[in-house]
Amino acid sequence: MDNDEYTYNVRIWGIREHVSKAKSELAKPEAKRKRTYSLRWIVEGRDKDCTDSFATYPAAESRQMELTLAVKKGEAFHIESGLPMSEYRRKVERETAELAEQEAAKSAATCLQHFMAFYDAKWPKLQPNSKTALANTLSTVTAALVTTRDGAPDRKTLNHVLVKYVFNLNNRDKQPPKAEYVAALEWIKKHSAPAKDLAEDKTFRLAMEGISFQPTTGKKAAASTVSRNRAGLHQALEYLVEQDVLDVNPLANPKWKRFGKQAARTKQIDKRVVTNPVHVEALITNCAKYGTTGEWLQAFYALAYYAMMRPSEVMDLTEDCFTLPKAPAPGQRETRWGRVRFHSADSQPGKQWTDDEKGRDSKALKQRDDGEERDVPLHPNAVAWVRRHLRQFKIPAGGRMFPSLRGSGRSIDKTTYNSVWRFTRKETLTLRQFKSRLARRVYDLRHGGVSLMLNACVPPTLIAEWAGHGLDVLLRIYAKCIEGQEEIALALIERSVTNFEQQALAAEEEPGDDTADDANDEDDPDADFDDEDDTEDEEDK
Repeated sequence: MDNDEYTYNVRIWGIREHVSKAKSELAKPEAKRKRTYSLRWIVEGRDKDCTDSFATYPAAESRQMELTLAVKKGEAFHIESGLPMSEYRRKVERETAELAEQEAAKSAATCLQHFMAFYDAKWPKLQPNSKTALANTLSTVTAALVTTRDGAPDRKTLNHVLVKYVFNLNNRDKQPPKAEYVAALEWIKKHSAPAKDLAEDKTFRLAMEGISFQPTTGKKAAASTVSRNRAGLHQALEYLVEQDVLDVNPLANPKWKRFGKQAARTKQIDKRVVTNPVHVEALITNCAKYGTTGEWLQAFYALAYYAMMRPSEVMDLTEDCFTLPKAPAPGQRETRWGRVRFHSADSQPGKQWTDDEKGRDSKALKQRDDGEERDVPLHPNAVAWVRRHLRQFKIPAGGRMFPSLRGSGRSIDKTTYNSVWRFTRKETLTLRQFKSRLARRVYDLRHGGVSLMLNACVPPTLIAEWAGHGLDVLLRIYAKCIEGQEEIALALIERSVTNFEQQALAAEEEPGDDTADDANDEDDPDADFDDEDDTEDEEDK
């Protein structure tokens, strides 16, 4: 039906009264129940009758008089809307003006405004650590997408105010404490580029270059950081497409298809960080030099290595997670395996990213549903450290294995176990090893544990199940050799070459057989090969 079709054939019905049937009203006498009033009129050519509902009778009566007057004046009624033509035209003009205002506002809206709206929509669905990662990405991109650099605050100040006060719902309404932060916030609001300009290559290039550098120093970012930034930017751009700000996602352009994807090929554990059991045992033993805190964390590091656990998973362990074998006789080493079963992790993302004032986030294991467990065997060395920890620190039944030393009831803080680890590396490793990447982070113990299992020829499917990630991730990222394994491999190769040489010498020392040589001459192997080559040549032709 054309929008301009109209008719003069209109019938207006009387006003009808409706008594409320809501449960809260049924208990009242009928005379005191709420009432509404409806008006119905019929426009010829329209499939359905037109109706309006009013809270009071005078309002319904007033509308009835307006429609009746239009009919008496001989005014046509718009068929599709059912309104008098004059009223319909005013409605169209109003809607057109509103749409124009919306389009103008949408065109004028900045990257900062749209990215904030996108982040607000994502916030309730994200884990705290994911909130932090996305906030860093959007801050980096927002800082890059500006109309001018004139009067820009320094990188650290701008990044701080974006991460802490813009892309953080818990802090957004708080006033920054320093005047320089207030000024930086006002500057980025004023100079953020219009989001629609992302459709232009010259503007989008700023975003792509922005995700390639560290936001606070301007130095080139690690490949993994670029890859993570690209993924976050992709989500934000998809949101802009959904909001009709952009027609297509600029990342779909072949020009940018491979930009920032180098991390997908190089995202592997650096071989230099992976340590072996000898180094690990020495490191764990020397933790005691730090004092009570160091002794407290010895079992912590042992579990990160031998059970291939993430630090956040170790922090949430309780006494009842362990199944230990019978203790050996006094003075004897542990020789039996135990098990550890766990289902949660404490990632400690910081209180500004969580609803917990203590900044803790006890959550399900990574990429697993709530309550889903991992059951990992414990090497006898790990069993020994765990048993010693339970005995020395008198962990109660069901109590936390590594509670805060301040007695808060929560797990130990990550700054503590990182500080102890830095001290222990310096005390244990040679100067060359200390300056290297060898076990630089506590997380590297997990990498070393996975690599140990791989080099021990444990089935990869089993390792993946124990470590809590997919088989493809295991083979692509964690398949690295531990330090010293190359020397073993070279020795095996050298032994193999020596065996072949010895076999060749033994064959030369055996007595010859002329008859056998004559017989072999009759079946010339070279002739067979020539025939085969001829056949292959003919088939090729």
